[in-house]
Amino acid sequence: MQGACGPATEVPTLIRALRDGGPDSREQLERELSDHVQHQGQLYPPAVPTAQLLIDALADEDTHDRLLACELLQTIVENAHHYEGEDFAEPTLGELSAARAAWWSRRRRGAAHEPVAPDPVDREAHEAVRAGVPAYLEVLRSGDRQLRRGMATLLGHFPSAWPVMAAEFAERLAEEEDPEVAAAICLAVGRTGRLGYGRVAAAAGLWRGHGDRYVHRCALAALARVVAETDTAMLVELADCLVTTDGGDWQSPETVLAGTAFDAFGRRRPAEVPARLAGLLTVRLRDQQGPEWSYLAVRLLLDIAFHEGPLPDGAGFAGLDRVQRDAVLALIDTEVLLWTEAIWRDVAECNLPHVHDELFAWVAGQPALF
Repeated sequence: MQGACGPATEVPTLIRALRDGGPDSREQLERELSDHVQHQGQLYPPAVPTAQLLIDALADEDTHDRLLACELLQTIVENAHHYEGEDFAEPTLGELSAARAAWWSRRRRGAAHEPVAPDPVDREAHEAVRAGVPAYLEVLRSGDRQLRRGMATLLGHFPSAWPVMAAEFAERLAEEEDPEVAAAICLAVGRTGRLGYGRVAAAAGLWRGHGDRYVHRCALAALARVVAETDTAMLVELADCLVTTDGGDWQSPETVLAGTAFDAFGRRRPAEVPARLAGLLTVRLRDQQGPEWSYLAVRLLLDIAFHEGPLPDGAGFAGLDRVQRDAVLALIDTEVLLWTEAIWRDVAECNLPHVHDELFAWVAGQPALF
């Protein structure tokens, strides 16, 4: 099979070295295996059988470096860029957001525009890694804290496996003694959970109020995914997470937590999103001091306010509902379109003026030129 660096015939030998140990350094082994399956974020066909071999190695307690197998599986699934949809009769906020994005692309590029089809290798690789869920749940009981934490992070990619994972997550959270591992499991619940799982909610609740604020907030993200009634204190802190994150490092704990909080609400249906959340987000955006990384907060606010779809052509500010008006005014008051370039497309997908001065003029009642 042809990989990123030519024929991938070395992969079985490299996997044996991972399982049995060998003269190559860990860094060299990781680099060589990674280079065969991906390059600059693009996966290649060898990723699929390599994932299967890595799962076998991870499941074997005698493997020399199980943690490296876990990290390489993470590399494959993160570069697959495959989103697992929810099996709901009504679309979630995230799915409605994707529909607005498709509308905008068709409008910008012409009615006949067809979205780029996903690379089949991405889907196949994602499914290959997902097939290891039973093994990951077993390794989640490992005595190695790094492995447990790695398994939790890996499992967070598979919301469709939630019915299989829920009971194990509840048990692990109730018995886990390491706060970092518990935080990782809470993040997995925040990404994959569904409403109505009382055992998971009770177990995650054990970590709410933990002395480490990060662990505490990870528990809040988990609870936001599995409980219908989210109290105001929880919503305030999660809104804060979405605004005051470190945008310079997408792998930082704060940024990962913000993404999980975003997913916890974005994978709900509109009727399941707490009515107070939009107001809390607008208040938090206005209260910020300086240009913190608030992309996810703005995006979630727009997803809530415009979940029914883009505004019709010719719509005026006076015709918006209260939540929509507050969201638009927050965009203007924070001048977010002036200093966060990533925001403009999300605004345009709502059929709003996506240049600050034009948005300001539209709110003032002047004709829209967009």
